[in-house]
Amino acid sequence: MKVENIRWEADTGWSSDLDHAGDLKDANFVLYFGGQGTLDDGSHYQELKDLYPNAHIMGCSTGGEISGDEVIDDSIVASAVKLEKSTMDFANIEIEDAKESFNVGKEIAQKLIKDNLKNIFILSDGLNVNGSELVKGLVDVVGNEVILTGGLAGDGADFGKTFVGLDQAPTSSRVVAVGFSGDDLNVSYGSFGGWDNFGPERTVTRSEGNVLF
Repeated sequence: MKVENIRWEADTGWSSDLDHAGDLKDANFVLYFGGQGTLDDGSHYQELKDLYPNAHIMGCSTGGEISGDEVIDDSIVASAVKLEKSTMDFANIEIEDAKESFNVGKEIAQKLIKDNLKNIFILSDGLNVNGSELVKGLVDVVGNEVILTGGLAGDGADFGKTFVGLDQAPTSSRVVAVGFSGDDLNVSYGSFGGWDNFGPERTVTRSEGNVLF
């Protein structure tokens, strides 16, 4: 496997950990994450497509981008990957209501499941989806043997509109996924999370799915 990490910022444009962004010409997969407002018009998606014309390009909006050991805002970070032995399959589904989450998870898993499937990496709209139900739908089809990774798109602290895309400019109300398969593929993962206080203190009196009242 070969990897090139690149980063876009307004004052510098695209920069790379190699000599020039786009040096990994034979990349077959690009994963990107963009800060609030950077993905709205689709222009940066097209720039990635121009840099890596033979790659499937998948990504979403975020609430903070990670580049190396930095957490930054208002940028785009991307990793271009050349898989030499393993294979990839993709799913791209529109979702209009969080109540569809379980069935959308099942539909995605059914599109990707195969004998040597090792990992499903999923990116989902962050507002119109119940993430717990989405995962339950995936597990209902693939069981506990396939590693599930990914997450929900963000838009900073606005909770207004999130963007997700696969081989097209990112839009809202979409769930995309890639299934990685191969006997030579090893997958590991980690996660870290937590909450910070903001705004006035409120009492939650009830909940419906992922909506608090």
